Amino acid sequence: MKKRSPGFDGGTISVMMMAAAVLLMLLTVAVPPAPAGPGPGANAGPVKIIPKVTAGPSGRMIVEYEVRNAGSAPVYHLLVTTFLARDARRSDPYGQIAAGQAWTSYRCDFDLGAMIPGDYIMVSRLSYDDHAGKPHLLYDFHPFMNRTGLPAGEKPPLAVAVHAEPLNVKSLGEATAKYKLSLVNNHKGPVQAVVSFYLPDGITMDETDRFYELGPGGTQADEAVVKLDAGLPPARYPYRAVVWYDFNGVQFSRLLQDEAPVEEKPVLLIVFAVAVLAAIAAAGGWLWWRRRRGSGTVGSGL
Repeated sequence: MKKRSPGFDGGTISVMMMAAAVLLMLLTVAVPPAPAGPGPGANAGPVKIIPKVTAGPSGRMIVEYEVRNAGSAPVYHLLVTTFLARDARRSDPYGQIAAGQAWTSYRCDFDLGAMIPGDYIMVSRLSYDDHAGKPHLLYDFHPFMNRTGLPAGEKPPLAVAVHAEPLNVKSLGEATAKYKLSLVNNHKGPVQAVVSFYLPDGITMDETDRFYELGPGGTQADEAVVKLDAGLPPARYPYRAVVWYDFNGVQFSRLLQDEAPVEEKPVLLIVFAVAVLAAIAAAGGWLWWRRRRGSGTVGSGL
């Protein structure tokens, strides 16, 4: 009697082929992509912050604010903070704005004559709570030139780029991603730069103000970890970053604008597919061992 080969028989191969087909189907399931259009960004909701900038006496810049609630419910605990380079102003807390009403009593000013010449970006931040008690942040960005500055459209010699990795709402545990920064100093001297991030509701960063020192011609790479709050739907959410520094008595500023991608990729599906692959390998090995053992027993009795 001829000894059987210890390889796989037709039944074993059929089972393994069927399992592999199921695995292939799992791995090729269409994952819903994030919508192509942008998600909510600054001033996209029912509450608006509208700064009005005018020139005051003695070279001062006056900023008058209108905060309007165009929604159907009141908003509470409003606070306006204005950032301009190393300076800042903050309003007193304002209790609430009823639906359809506005807060117009807050104003602040800055002494531009005491500031070095150059390009500036004034950032206005509004914080408030909605009727459910959920906190929100809104931003407005106002670039302007103080006495002198770069021609319109010209970028500062310090080059800064940001690459935002996507956040996955289906992540196992807390959803995190990295925003990768690269800086190149094209000045002929050292600079100390500040990069401040202004993120949409639902996306947080532990250190939104980041400081960098670069020598002439120097480069630097950095990573900032961002976290996703539960309940933020997949979309592309606009975010802003302001880069500012001074060099040889001149202020340089630049506004970076991009989108923070939030997507939905079921991680559990991938984990399950890997588990299926491991099960296929284990089952195949067990069947092969059993078949080989059986062939050895028949051969020994001849």
